[in-house]
Amino acid sequence: MKYTVYASAIRYYETVIEADSKEEAERIAKIMYNENEMNDYEDELVSIEVEGENDE
Repeated sequence: MKYTVYASAIRYYETVIEADSKEEAERIAKIMYNENEMNDYEDELVSIEVEGENDE
């Protein structure tokens, strides 16, 4: 039998940023995130849903 599995996860990123203020660090972090430059992360599985041949 074949099943379709949907997994939902939360990804937590961590990085060290040198900045003059918390606001500047947040701004830099948003830029880094948007440009896929945050590579140190951990995933937390939230839920799994399975649909298969017996589902209606």
